[in-house]
Amino acid sequence: MKEVVNSTASLDEKIIENIQEFEREKELKLLNLIAEILVKAVLKDLYETGN
Repeated sequence: MKEVVNSTASLDEKIIENIQEFEREKELKLLNLIAEILVKAVLKDLYETGN
């Protein structure tokens, strides 16, 4: 019975780790998207004011 409990706990830990990794990846993608949008906006502004 203890093996089943340990196996379930181990599986739960792996699931939690996977969910946390997925959330970190989503946050990183969002930050990269925000950074890309800001850079494009700044470059566009600089190009328009330079002419």
